[in-house]
Amino acid sequence: MDRAEWLEWRRKGIGGSDIAAILGISPWSTPLQIYLQKIGEGGEVEENERMRWGRRLEPAILDELEEECGYVIEERGSTAIKGVLRGTLDAYTECGCVIEVKTTQNGQVWQQGIPLYYQAQVQHYMHISGFPGAVVAVLIAGSQLELHMLDYNPAVGARIEEAATQFWQQHVEPRIPPAPNSVA
Repeated sequence: MDRAEWLEWRRKGIGGSDIAAILGISPWSTPLQIYLQKIGEGGEVEENERMRWGRRLEPAILDELEEECGYVIEERGSTAIKGVLRGTLDAYTECGCVIEVKTTQNGQVWQQGIPLYYQAQVQHYMHISGFPGAVVAVLIAGSQLELHMLDYNPAVGARIEEAATQFWQQHVEPRIPPAPNSVA
């Protein structure tokens, strides 16, 4: 899919990068913004320079995971759907592990492990793909690669599915916007 097709595909369900906003734990987005994106009335995030570089560096980081860390990547950029949940996995390994790639200038955010909003995204991906674990590879300041492991938590996966389905059925389908400060 090209970017326009992918954005249209993404509008038809709740993606991994949407779930943190719906749960009220995103530092970048709100349930109202996600609602507007899903009904096609704006709110689509314009790709900025930071996002563009993250997208461009993703293949290099995945190459590093294969060449230097020994991961055997089965597929890159695959999509998965489960009910209203959908997502594009950065990659997954032949042994059934989601790989999510991040870039940041601020390594302090990662000192305590995977930030909660990214944990929700990765749990979302594990829930819809059926994979039991994930590796989150974060490139800090363009030169320090850190790997963080995360196991699938079925209770979190169920909560994500419940919140996403409720959001879709109560807001997107009937076109009833959530309150500006609401969370699922």
